Amino acid sequence: MARQQSPMQQIRAALAAPLPHPLLDRLEAALGPEKVRFVSKILFYLALLLMFLGYILWQPVTIPELVAMGLLLVRILGFQRYTRGQALMVLAAVGVAAACAVSSGNVRFAILCMLACGCQGISFRKAVGLYVPVLAAALTGPFLMACLGLAPMTGQFPREGTLLLAGYVNPNGLAAVILGLSLVVAYLRWDRQTHADRIALVAVAAFVLLACGSRAVGACLLLAAVAKPLANRFAKDAVDLLPWVIPCCAAIGALFAMGYTEGGIISDFLDGLFSHRLSKGHTYYQHFGLTLFGQPALIETVMDTTSDSFPLDCAYIQLFVRFGLLSWVLFGWAYLKAGQTAARKGDLGLVCIIAIFGIYGMMEGYVLSVAINFTLLAATLLWEPQTSDVEASRAAGAAVPAGSATPAGAAAPVGTPNPSAPEEVIP
Repeated sequence: MARQQSPMQQIRAALAAPLPHPLLDRLEAALGPEKVRFVSKILFYLALLLMFLGYILWQPVTIPELVAMGLLLVRILGFQRYTRGQALMVLAAVGVAAACAVSSGNVRFAILCMLACGCQGISFRKAVGLYVPVLAAALTGPFLMACLGLAPMTGQFPREGTLLLAGYVNPNGLAAVILGLSLVVAYLRWDRQTHADRIALVAVAAFVLLACGSRAVGACLLLAAVAKPLANRFAKDAVDLLPWVIPCCAAIGALFAMGYTEGGIISDFLDGLFSHRLSKGHTYYQHFGLTLFGQPALIETVMDTTSDSFPLDCAYIQLFVRFGLLSWVLFGWAYLKAGQTAARKGDLGLVCIIAIFGIYGMMEGYVLSVAINFTLLAATLLWEPQTSDVEASRAAGAAVPAGSATPAGAAAPVGTPNPSAPEEVIP
């Protein structure tokens, strides 16, 4: 006689039951499952490339990014299958994204939500491989354009003691591209990392300090140089603690800025540690306050009230004040779950790089850019079922969705790849 399920098990089984998808069934019947999956992946990678193009154009909102959101929406509605629980999560995320976009007048956070909701069945490591050529082109392109006379030879924001490369108008933008490229290479070479790789990271850090004057990027590159030896030495602690870096940094960046007190020992120490980002954020918070879904806050308004022209550098303050409380909570929660899933899969390299980007987010808002921060694609890990979800699905008599049959709760040895992770071929 079957054992009676508890109410919680019944709820989990109900949420794990797959939903019918008549449109996708018709497409697969007409074209075949393989062709449908191919088209689905084309939509995702085209959207990702358009997001890269949107970053290069350097406008508040670009047509390529809006088109990318449309492609992802088509993928979400027409090319992905869901369980009841997944459908509820997607509806909640898209609802929050839409509310934040309308309330703030900015779609930046909505783009991140659409990316997270539209990446089902995508191999994280394969997608990350696109970043190397794209960021290499973003690094060399402006320099070549300046040499051809198509871009200015000097920056618009020169900083004392820096050597700006030709074609770049903002030293922090150049430093961000260098950081993104360096960290993606460090991640892809994590299992084959040698002393030469670490020396190269130290050399790049020194170059960034000289050329851009970015202490934040220099410090992050130095952390990347020592990340693997330290992670291997303290593997168990790293797996347990590093996924919490982004939620903790988000709390420090937003809550400490909200409660910043000039002259306080802890407040002044943290403010100095993060180059006065907390006091700048406090000024911004005082001026605009806090809302649930964000507000059309303009940086120029704050610049009129303070002599410092960069009050919104901290990514977490941008989320907290500009895009609202729910965006801040959703961002921290998603990164926590993705980091914990990566740790269970044994991908210690990804856990460490996520932590480094989390620290960088205290200083710069580039962490919210898909073109710079490749760990945003770790949202693909959120689609992998937890052990309890797999058991609930089996209890309900439903099959585990294809492409995600590996239980995320089955831990691989720390620092080793997961042989059962789903692979795919980039079209």
